[in-house]
Amino acid sequence: MDTTAGTGDKEQKHAPPAFTIEQRLLPGLLGIAIERVRELRAGRLVKGEDWTVDRGRVLYADSGIAKLRAALALPAAIQEPDVEALEQIGKALRPRALVVRRAGPVIRNRRMVECTWEDEPDAGVVLLHVRDNLGFRHGQRIPAEDYRERGVPGQFDYCGRYPRRSYG
Repeated sequence: MDTTAGTGDKEQKHAPPAFTIEQRLLPGLLGIAIERVRELRAGRLVKGEDWTVDRGRVLYADSGIAKLRAALALPAAIQEPDVEALEQIGKALRPRALVVRRAGPVIRNRRMVECTWEDEPDAGVVLLHVRDNLGFRHGQRIPAEDYRERGVPGQFDYCGRYPRRSYG
């Protein structure tokens, strides 16, 4: 009597799902934040069928990934975005760099640097509040991530690395 012939089919039909995809890879795969993945997992997926935890890692099965993709699917009523409008919004939100106009001993206030916008030099003077202006030079470019807005329009606080002073 051969008992192995019938059991192979049953094992294939009821085989547990293969959990092969780690949660840390999903933001890049789906294009969403990890927090959003966690929210969707808690609300829409079943533990043991769609996802599991193995040695502190959250692993997803193919069925779980399919359910996440279905939950993120956009309705058919959404139209294609206007590319020109998106480009204009992107230009308005793009951080702009500053260029130093006057600094050092030329300005009586050592805690100020006069700057202009890199893309609009004729737009007027922008004041940059610094700890000490002796390291800044005329024409020096200050990237957008090195300053932040102050409460007053046209005035900013410097929050980047300070340039080295040159003594001579």
